[in-house]
This record gives sequence, structure tokens and C-alpha cells, in this order.
Amino acid sequence: MLRRHRKKLIGAAVVLFWLLMMGLLARRELLPLLRGPSMSASYAASPTDSWMMVLSPSEQPLGFINSQTAPETRDGLPGTLLTLNAILKMQFLGQPMRMHLGGSAWFARAGDTGSFDFAVRSEEHSARFEGALENGMLEARIHTAGEVYPLSLSVDREIVIAGVAGTSTLQLNRLDPGEETVLEAFDPMTLTLGTARVKCLGFETLGEGAAARKARVVSITVHNIESKAWIDDQGQTLRAETPLGLILQQTTSHEALAAAARETPQDLILAVAIRPSGKRPARGARRMTIRVSGLSDAVAIPEDANQRFAGNAELVIAPRSQEDAAKSARDLNDATPYLAPHPFVQSGHPDIQKTAAGIVGDRQAPWDKARAIHDWVFANIEKQGVLSIPSALDVLNSRVGDCNEHTVLFAALARAVDVPTRIALGVVWSDELDGFYYHAWPEVFMGEWVWMDPTFGQPVADATHVKLVTGDIERWPRLLPFLGKLGIEVLDVGEDMPQSHDGEQ
Repeated sequence: MLRRHRKKLIGAAVVLFWLLMMGLLARRELLPLLRGPSMSASYAASPTDSWMMVLSPSEQPLGFINSQTAPETRDGLPGTLLTLNAILKMQFLGQPMRMHLGGSAWFARAGDTGSFDFAVRSEEHSARFEGALENGMLEARIHTAGEVYPLSLSVDREIVIAGVAGTSTLQLNRLDPGEETVLEAFDPMTLTLGTARVKCLGFETLGEGAAARKARVVSITVHNIESKAWIDDQGQTLRAETPLGLILQQTTSHEALAAAARETPQDLILAVAIRPSGKRPARGARRMTIRVSGLSDAVAIPEDANQRFAGNAELVIAPRSQEDAAKSARDLNDATPYLAPHPFVQSGHPDIQKTAAGIVGDRQAPWDKARAIHDWVFANIEKQGVLSIPSALDVLNSRVGDCNEHTVLFAALARAVDVPTRIALGVVWSDELDGFYYHAWPEVFMGEWVWMDPTFGQPVADATHVKLVTGDIERWPRLLPFLGKLGIEVLDVGEDMPQSHDGEQ
């Protein structure tokens, strides 16, 4: 029934924010943008304090999310103050990392007014998101690398904040088994409008003995990202399972803090690496044919001049060289959007422009500029895992990073000297991991898009790269539907590609 180390998982900071939103939206008190006559109960009448543990797929603690609410009146308007504090600890190829996300938000009971201020911090890296909701407009500012970037969005009055947990538990705990509901949603992960589709799968009992609690099990799908949640009759989420395999579980403050003090558990890169069947790939290959499996019909792998489907889910990957791309020159207008600066790809900043000009010197040809920037980034950025939201300015200053940092810095430098550049996200083969792991690399427009990989020192990226998503950081969550789902069978691997540098980083 339908009722209306050096290589890391892409966007770890985005994953933390996503998990935080999931914990936030898993509680009926924390739905500040939900509209409707029955929603007054969704605002805190008295203070609340909720703790959720973040667990690995093997249920080892990775961190926690603490959310507190309290009634607060501002300028005569009654509302709810929400305070959030989250810590996530990971390990990437043996290197422990820690990230903190904290801040607060206030929303009026009427739902027309609100403000928020959150910050993500990891070692020396940080980003802050703050702003306000007023008269249907969300006016925000992103603070990163000492710069401030504005963001303005029109917000529909009927929107709910979606996140991965999707929607209001006040509605979820009324669904009967087999019933579904579809709601309009604003997804803070992608800053776009969409829908949250929710279905009740039935009932289960969690815990044993006196601690046993009956829960309604629901599946929640937002942007083809599916999660499950266990919700009791009071609307509290007892447990939630994410597409990454990570788990949120209701806990106490003592248990959460004790778990956060433990050593970092197993490496998450190894947990999400894709172990292919068939032939063994070879780094430096010119051509590779794979068969993909495990994806829903709603999840599409992009095609371009570098990778195309040849039927029967067989994807042929043969990256174009600059010479080949130049023979198929297209209208440059198709690429002009990829000259623009971005809050985390600050191509217009004086420091980026000065560095880019110094790198390219008197070179005029676009490929010569791109090649010079590739060589400089490869040689000057230390290969080291960084748990952060990558910012080109931060990378320029720190000279440290993994594929994310190499890619955003390359993109900023290239755009600064008028070379259209976009970011590819996908997987790449690793002999060390004996599998494909998630990776980022830049594409430059040379009549067609040419893949480069300054992390590996490959002026033309090899055919062991499989692109899954194209776009700047706000599109990175679109990798989530692939995680834990994508299967790869290697059907054929072509000859080696000459390399200017050692490709194994």
C-alpha cells in the first residue's frame, strides 16, 4: 500500500556528516524543518540527551554521536536548540585518524526561522558551515582555509531534512508492515531537493530479557541510498544500518565515551575494497574489460570517451591520450563550467593563481599546462592519508594528502590557468590491497576529457581506473549506492602503458 596511509575512502568527512545527520534525524525531537499541523510534538518540550554508537560492519566501535535538545525562545519565538557532538575514529592502511564534528542549530516552532553553525575538524584541517533560514531562503556560509564562500538556497515549506535516515519517526512509527510513504526532502548531503521513500518491513525484538524492546523495522531510500532503522513505539531509533555497513546503535554516555577511548579498529579501506573475480588487473594497462554486477537499475555508471559499455554489463576502459582527444575536438562551451572556482577548489584565490602561473611559466598549450601541473603536484605533495574535507588552499599550504587532496589541488591550479578540469570518483586497482579501492583523479578537457592521475604520477591514467561519479565535493555522496554493492569480474587486461613515474604509490 502506498501513501504519498596514503589511500583512503572518498569523502570520509562527508561520511561523518552523513552519519551525524542519520543520528540527528533518527529522533522525533530533531526534525526542525518538518511541516504540518501535527508536528508541534517534534519540538523539545523538555531537555533531551541522546547517545548513539557508530560501529564498524563487525560491530567494533568507531565513535559516537551525542545530540541534545532544549526548548529555547529567541526574539519572542519559541523553538528548539539542538547541540551535536560527534567523533569518528578510522584507520586507513594502518594509519589511525580522528575527526570531530560539532555545533548547534536553533529552529522556531513555526518552522519559518532558524540558524545553524557546525564545524568539521581533523588534525590541522577544518571546515565550518553556518547560516540561517528565513522566509523560505537558506543563507549559508562555508568557511575553509581562511576563506568564506556564500551559499543561497530556496527551501520549500513542505521539505523535511532527509539525510540517510530520511524522514520523521513520527510518521515512520505509524506505518504497518508492507506500507510505504514518499516524502519531499532536502538532502543536506547533496544540497538538492529529492524524495525519501520509506517502507515498513515488519517488527523485531532487540535485546534480551528485561532490556528487550519491540521495534518497527523500516527501509529508507534517499537518492538510491538505502538504509534500515529499528524504531520503537515512542519514535526513538534503537538501531540503524547504513549502506557502508556502518551501524548506529542507541547507547549510554558511559559506553560511548569508553568506546571512543579504545584503539582504532580494523582498517576500513580493507573492508570496502572490491575483490574482483576473473583475470588479475595490471597497473599501467592500456585497456581493461570488466563485467559489473550488484547494482540496482537506478544506479548508472557513466560513459565517456574513456569507458563505454559493450553490452551484457561489460564495461570497456581505454583511457584517451591527449593526442586522441585532440582529434575529436568539441565545443569548449561544454567544458566552461569546469573553469569556475568552488568553495573547496579555490581557483580564483591569489595564492592558487600565483602558484599555477609559476608552474606553467610561458607554456601556452593547454596540455603542456596540464602536464606541468600534474608533474608539480606529484612531486610536491607528500603521499599521506588525511581525514578531512579536502580544500585546495589547505593542501597548497600543508603539501600533504592522499588522492582527494592531490585531485582538488590539481583542479584548482589547472582552472586557474584556464584548463577546464573536473573530478572523477571511482575505484582503481591496487596490487598492495589485491583489489579495487575507492579513489579520486582529475579529468582535463582537450577536445575530449582526458584522465590524469597526479597521485600515481600518471599523465594519462591507466585502464585500471573505473569512473563511477563525476563532479565536485557535493557530488561525492553519489558513491554511496556503490559501496558494498559493486561487483567486478575482470574479463580482459590489455598491454602496459608507458609511465613517466612509478605508478604504485
